[in-house]
Amino acid sequence: MRDALKDGEGNGYSRLDRALRRFIPLLAAHEEVEHDLVFPALAGAPERISPEVLESFDREHEEVHKRIGELLEAMQNPEGVLGQVVATSDFTAVLSEHLEQEEATLFPLVENYLPEDQQEKLGVAANTQTAEIFEKAYLELKK
Repeated sequence: MRDALKDGEGNGYSRLDRALRRFIPLLAAHEEVEHDLVFPALAGAPERISPEVLESFDREHEEVHKRIGELLEAMQNPEGVLGQVVATSDFTAVLSEHLEQEEATLFPLVENYLPEDQQEKLGVAANTQTAEIFEKAYLELKK
């Protein structure tokens, strides 16, 4: 997305628009899997995990959604390249930080607090749910 707006051929807006249309369903699937499967599994882990940890990820998701909204708003003005650059930079920075935090905190919690068989079941369920979300998004795009 960052590179799309650096396009010297003048195609940056359309490249960013296409990237967003592909990326937003991926991000939604990622978040749904966390909310529907990962967070409940961690909340029910044999060793108690502080609810504040999972709540912090909810707050981060809210911030990511805020930045997506700002980016989508900036995209309403194809001539407003500066606003698109700023919104894209803000969005990608917040998202990158969030994903790094998940790598550093959330995924180790799964590995350390859930039994291996539960981790495997969680992985299968996550893959199934993600595939269903992608199929639904694909069908919506075809309409």
